[in-house]
Amino acid sequence: MAGQVPERALVELGEREALELAASMPVGRIVHIHEDRLFATPVNFLLEHRDVLIRTAQGVELLEAARQNASGALEVDDLVDWSRSGWSVLIRGRLSEVTDAETVERVLSSGLRPWSAGQRDHVVRLSGEEVTGRRIDPGPGGTSVIHF
Repeated sequence: MAGQVPERALVELGEREALELAASMPVGRIVHIHEDRLFATPVNFLLEHRDVLIRTAQGVELLEAARQNASGALEVDDLVDWSRSGWSVLIRGRLSEVTDAETVERVLSSGLRPWSAGQRDHVVRLSGEEVTGRRIDPGPGGTSVIHF
């Protein structure tokens, strides 16, 4: 039937491919709960094996959640609207504040620069306890119709 987009398979990614794809993007969204409120914040990050390292500031919800060892997740994706294709990776685990001076210095001197102003000299780790990902490839007839 005209106007229908053929079904395309949603492919589960292996852990290695999921981590490689996540590492290829400059920004993801860190999600966590602090004081019974859900937060989702865009962040730039470093991947260290399965773990995610994020620079943050004193007094922000993310650091407070890390100090409470709260659950968290990083979601990273790349979507292409015109082909209705893309991928999404989710890294789940526990948040913690990094207090090891060597690791903090390595992250602060890594070139990972926060986008917003202000001092970001604390480091939060999201332990990569679970890494999942999915991809949908462009297929025949996958171009979206744009209506004006």
